[in-house]
Amino acid sequence: MARRNVTNEERETILNINEAEDIAVIYTFNNELKKRLASFAEKHPDLCKLIVDDAEFGSVIYEIKK
Repeated sequence: MARRNVTNEERETILNINEAEDIAVIYTFNNELKKRLASFAEKHPDLCKLIVDDAEFGSVIYEIKK
C-alpha cells in the first residue's frame, strides 16, 4: 500500500499519560523517535511494545510502562 501524503503540520508526536494507568502511549511520525522506540522495545519487550504501525500514514503507536 502506498504511503499517503501527510503535511508537516499533521506529522505530530503525542504523548498520553494519565494518573490512573501505569502505561504511557506515544503516537509519532518522527523517524528518529520511531527508531529509538523500536530499539528500546526490542531490548525491553516487558516495558515497551509496538501497538500500531500505520505504514499508509507513516505513524506508529507504542505503549511504555511508566
